[in-house]
Amino acid sequence: MDFLLLLSHQRRVVLEVDGQQHYSVDGKPSPQRDAEMVAEARRIRLEGFEVYRFGGWEFTQPRAEHS
Repeated sequence: MDFLLLLSHQRRVVLEVDGQQHYSVDGKPSPQRDAEMVAEARRIRLEGFEVYRFGGWEFTQPRAEHS
């Protein structure tokens, strides 16, 4: 969990910024590592948190390249 927002009415929001370590091992794609991250996000959601995941790439590219 990168950021936790505790809002009114007991609303809890998690922001996740997924860098390479979220889906790879030693710089190589890892389906196992990716599945572990997805499972963790699911577990947090089941505990009542809202989870919003962003790819780290989104924050390193100019806005025009996102479309």
